Amino acid sequence: MHHKDAKDARDSLNYAKELSLMNGSEHGLITFDLERVLPTPNIQTGEVFYLRQLWTLNFGVHCFFPSNTEDIIMNMRYETQAGRGSAEVSSLIYSTLEKHLPVDVKLLTTFSDSCGGQNRNWNVVFFFFIFLVNKIEQLERIEINFLVSGHSFLPNDSDFSGVSKVLKKNPNLYVPKHWFDLVRNCRKKKPFTVYENKFSDFQDFSELSQHLCKKAKTDIEPKVAVKNSKMKRIHVFSGNTKIRFSYNHTGDTFEEVDLKRNNKSLEKIKSLNPSRKMNN
Repeated sequence: MHHKDAKDARDSLNYAKELSLMNGSEHGLITFDLERVLPTPNIQTGEVFYLRQLWTLNFGVHCFFPSNTEDIIMNMRYETQAGRGSAEVSSLIYSTLEKHLPVDVKLLTTFSDSCGGQNRNWNVVFFFFIFLVNKIEQLERIEINFLVSGHSFLPNDSDFSGVSKVLKKNPNLYVPKHWFDLVRNCRKKKPFTVYENKFSDFQDFSELSQHLCKKAKTDIEPKVAVKNSKMKRIHVFSGNTKIRFSYNHTGDTFEEVDLKRNNKSLEKIKSLNPSRKMNN
């Protein structure tokens, strides 16, 4: 069953990729992942392993858009600017799509691994609901997919392996900018787009939890427990506070839950704006 789930998820990813790259398609696909931490300095001296190093972080977003458009975005920073939690993931997805999402895409599909602290949690669901479906007006629906743990072979993994390959030829890196330049120049054909993130790029989405509910049970009888850590697919719709979710990668069986709190209107939710997480 485990291997069947992994294959179903992989087939869904490949189908979404083909659909998104077609000419005239209204579908778009992004996959995202955080690369392993990059030690700074990175030098060939054994003693440095036992010393406190600065971690440089790289959050990759691989975009598949209509007319065979494929963009690979690398969002890079060092650890004192921001961490590796759901707020950072949400902020970088939002800034990437603001810059790169084509105007003709109405249905966006996402794939990521099942890491609970970064991707599969209520904070990211709330973010997709409000700041994409209700702030980027062209989008009608977002389909969020999580791959099977241990089998999450994303396009981002190939992107990161290219960085590792170049690193073997350039092993000595002393400051974060050296990492930024290595990633920016590691591919001559279709180079990565590298953004050097600042404090102001990261936003605090904690206000969302005051307006949306982390539901424990579905709304329709017979009520079923909502297991956030088991969700494989989540569908979010424009202008609707209800989301659909499934514990399987295939099939048409979905549960439905309304995220809106009883005393909050949809217009009030749409008017929400995140506060900055950090200031320079």
